[in-house]
Amino acid sequence: MTILLSIWSQDPAEWKRRFKNMNRTMNVLATGFHKANEGQMTLEVARNNVRRLLHQRNPTLFPNGQVGTAVSEMSEQLLRSDNIIASNWIHCVGCGHEDNLNRDLQTCVLQCSDQNVTTSACLQKRFQEHYPRRKCEQCDGALNKVMRFDVIPKVLVFSISEPSIQVSKKISFRDDGSLVVFGLKGVVYYGDFHYTARICTGGSVWFHDGMVSGRKCTYEKRLTEFTGSELSTCNGKSATLVFYAQN
Repeated sequence: MTILLSIWSQDPAEWKRRFKNMNRTMNVLATGFHKANEGQMTLEVARNNVRRLLHQRNPTLFPNGQVGTAVSEMSEQLLRSDNIIASNWIHCVGCGHEDNLNRDLQTCVLQCSDQNVTTSACLQKRFQEHYPRRKCEQCDGALNKVMRFDVIPKVLVFSISEPSIQVSKKISFRDDGSLVVFGLKGVVYYGDFHYTARICTGGSVWFHDGMVSGRKCTYEKRLTEFTGSELSTCNGKSATLVFYAQN
C-alpha cells in the first residue's frame, strides 16, 4: 500500500480517477489517501478500511488480527479489474488462424516464474510464446500463444516465484504501433515471514519496513545506481512483487 500511495502522490486527481476505474476497493483506498492528505483521516484508517473490505470478501484468505496472508493474494484482489484487461489466443504462424483460449485476464498482476530472466523478458514472453502442444487444425502449422491487452492498464505488477529473476527498471510494449512505457515504482520483498519494500519515486529509491519504522522510509540511492540483480534482493529477502506504472 505504501507503493500505491507513492504512485497516487505523483498526481492525486489523475490517480484517484485511475484507481476508481479499477474497482471499488481501489476507489476506497484512493479516497482514504485523499482524506489523509487533507487531514480528515489517518493513513492507518485508510489502510484498515481496505483490510475490512478484503476480510468481508474472503474472511478465510484475509483474516482479522495478526495472522499472515500472501501479499500476492492481496495484490490480486486489490488490482482486480471489473473489466477484461487482456485475452489469451492461439495464433498460427503459417495461416494466421486464431482461437481464443478463454483465459481472459481481469487483474493487473502477471505471474512470472521463468528462471534467469528479467521482468521485461517475462512481459515480452507473454505477448508471444511458442505453443508446442498441438498443430494448427487449418494448415498443420506451428502455433504461438499470444496475449493482447483489451484495455491497457495504468499499473502492472509482476508476482515473482523464482529468485533468479532480475528486476527491470522499465518495461515497454507496442500497442497499435505506439510504444507504451511503464516505469518501476516499487518492489516488495519476502523472507523470514516478513515483507519489506523499496519505493521508487522521482528517480530515488527508498527502503520501507513498516514493522520497524512505521511510516518512515530510508533513502538508499538513485535508481540509476542499482543493477537489476541488486533490485531483486534486499537485506537477505527476495523480490516477490514488482510494481510498474505509466507516468
